[in-house]
Amino acid sequence: MNGMKDEFKDLEQEYGVKIVTPQDRLDSYMRGLELIRGQPGCESAEASQWEAIGDQYRRMNQLGLARAAYQSAINALQKVPTSADFKAEEKLRWQKELQVKLKDLESK
Repeated sequence: MNGMKDEFKDLEQEYGVKIVTPQDRLDSYMRGLELIRGQPGCESAEASQWEAIGDQYRRMNQLGLARAAYQSAINALQKVPTSADFKAEEKLRWQKELQVKLKDLESK
Protein backbone atom coordinates (compact mmCIF):
# COMPACT_ATOMS: atom_id res chain seq x y z
CA MET A 1 0.00 0.00 0.00
CA ASN A 2 2.88 2.40 0.67
CA GLY A 3 3.90 2.07 -2.96
CA MET A 4 0.48 3.35 -3.99
CA LYS A 5 0.64 6.22 -1.49
CA ASP A 6 4.07 7.16 -2.80
CA GLU A 7 2.72 7.07 -6.34
CA PHE A 8 -0.11 9.44 -5.34
CA LYS A 9 2.33 11.82 -3.66
CA ASP A 10 4.48 11.87 -6.79
CA LEU A 11 1.44 12.61 -8.95
CA GLU A 12 0.28 15.34 -6.55
CA GLN A 13 3.67 17.04 -6.75
CA GLU A 14 3.90 16.64 -10.51
CA TYR A 15 0.44 18.04 -11.26
CA GLY A 16 -0.03 20.33 -8.25
CA VAL A 17 -3.32 18.79 -7.16
CA LYS A 18 -4.46 16.81 -4.13
CA ILE A 19 -5.54 13.27 -4.93
CA VAL A 20 -8.37 12.15 -2.69
CA THR A 21 -8.62 8.38 -2.53
CA PRO A 22 -11.82 6.56 -1.59
CA GLN A 23 -10.25 5.75 1.79
CA ASP A 24 -9.33 9.43 2.31
CA ARG A 25 -12.95 10.39 1.68
CA LEU A 26 -14.21 7.70 4.04
CA ASP A 27 -11.77 8.81 6.75
CA SER A 28 -13.03 12.39 6.35
CA TYR A 29 -16.65 11.29 6.81
CA MET A 30 -15.70 9.26 9.86
CA ARG A 31 -13.89 12.22 11.44
CA GLY A 32 -16.97 14.38 10.85
CA LEU A 33 -19.15 11.74 12.44
CA GLU A 34 -16.91 11.61 15.50
CA LEU A 35 -17.31 15.37 15.96
CA ILE A 36 -21.12 15.37 15.91
CA ARG A 37 -22.03 11.95 17.27
CA GLY A 38 -24.19 12.20 20.36
CA GLN A 39 -24.34 16.00 20.27
CA PRO A 40 -27.83 17.32 21.00
CA GLY A 41 -29.42 18.83 17.91
CA CYS A 42 -27.04 17.07 15.50
CA GLU A 43 -29.16 13.99 14.81
CA SER A 44 -29.94 14.90 11.19
CA ALA A 45 -26.26 15.70 10.54
CA GLU A 46 -25.34 12.33 12.05
CA ALA A 47 -27.84 10.57 9.77
CA SER A 48 -26.41 12.47 6.80
CA GLN A 49 -22.85 11.43 7.68
CA TRP A 50 -23.89 7.78 8.03
CA GLU A 51 -25.57 7.96 4.63
CA ALA A 52 -22.41 9.44 3.07
CA ILE A 53 -20.36 6.69 4.72
CA GLY A 54 -22.73 4.08 3.31
CA ASP A 55 -22.49 5.61 -0.16
CA GLN A 56 -18.70 5.57 0.03
CA TYR A 57 -18.58 1.95 1.19
CA ARG A 58 -20.93 1.04 -1.67
CA ARG A 59 -18.58 2.73 -4.17
CA MET A 60 -15.71 0.78 -2.60
CA ASN A 61 -17.77 -2.43 -3.03
CA GLN A 62 -17.77 -3.09 0.72
CA LEU A 63 -21.46 -3.92 0.72
CA GLY A 64 -21.76 -5.32 4.24
CA LEU A 65 -20.28 -2.14 5.67
CA ALA A 66 -22.54 -0.07 3.40
CA ARG A 67 -25.60 -1.90 4.75
CA ALA A 68 -24.51 -1.29 8.33
CA ALA A 69 -23.92 2.41 7.64
CA TYR A 70 -27.33 2.84 5.97
CA GLN A 71 -28.98 1.12 8.92
CA SER A 72 -27.11 3.47 11.27
CA ALA A 73 -28.42 6.39 9.18
CA ILE A 74 -31.97 5.10 9.59
CA ASN A 75 -31.45 4.67 13.34
CA ALA A 76 -30.06 8.20 13.68
CA LEU A 77 -32.88 9.60 11.57
CA GLN A 78 -35.46 8.04 13.86
CA LYS A 79 -34.04 10.19 16.69
CA VAL A 80 -34.51 13.42 14.73
CA PRO A 81 -37.43 15.39 16.13
CA THR A 82 -39.83 16.81 13.59
CA SER A 83 -40.25 20.57 13.64
CA ALA A 84 -41.03 23.51 11.42
CA ASP A 85 -37.51 23.15 9.99
CA PHE A 86 -37.66 19.37 9.52
CA LYS A 87 -41.16 18.28 8.63
CA ALA A 88 -42.46 14.76 9.14
CA GLU A 89 -42.89 14.38 5.35
CA GLU A 90 -39.21 15.15 4.78
CA LYS A 91 -38.18 12.66 7.44
CA LEU A 92 -40.40 9.96 5.94
CA ARG A 93 -39.06 10.66 2.42
CA TRP A 94 -35.46 10.38 3.66
CA GLN A 95 -36.21 7.15 5.52
CA LYS A 96 -37.73 5.69 2.35
CA GLU A 97 -34.67 6.70 0.31
CA LEU A 98 -32.42 4.96 2.82
CA GLN A 99 -34.60 1.85 2.78
CA VAL A 100 -34.38 1.78 -1.03
CA LYS A 101 -30.58 1.91 -0.77
CA LEU A 102 -30.66 -0.97 1.71
CA LYS A 103 -32.98 -3.02 -0.48
CA ASP A 104 -30.79 -2.35 -3.51
CA LEU A 105 -27.81 -3.81 -1.64
CA GLU A 106 -29.75 -6.95 -0.76
CA SER A 107 -29.94 -7.81 -4.46
CA LYS A 108 -26.13 -7.70 -4.78
